[in-house]
Amino acid sequence: MALVKDKRVNIQSKIQEIANTGLGEYDPSLQQLHAELLVEEEQRQQWKEENERRRHNHIPFCIELIRGLAGTGKMPEFTDKAKELMTEFRKKVMEGKVTKWRVYILPLDFTYFSAKMITIGG
Repeated sequence: MALVKDKRVNIQSKIQEIANTGLGEYDPSLQQLHAELLVEEEQRQQWKEENERRRHNHIPFCIELIRGLAGTGKMPEFTDKAKELMTEFRKKVMEGKVTKWRVYILPLDFTYFSAKMITIGG
């Protein structure tokens, strides 16, 4: 893995150079540099959010979700549907129709959850 210099530092130094030359605030090259800096900042923010999500412990949420399903009586419905889907999936795998697996977790009638996709395998 290679070490790469932070692009933001380079962009900020270029902005400072242009500002020192006395060019106006509306100079196209300055606006372009500001846009590039904004993109880099947004990318850093996205990386930060992804890292926080990756480090978060989701087990309590999963346990509460299962408890909620069991409490409303919908757990048997979901487990039966999951068994059907996995049976169909196993048949496709055995027939060789599936090489890269994409398992879609659909919330059936939960409108407040979005469908999530998990990629399994290579």
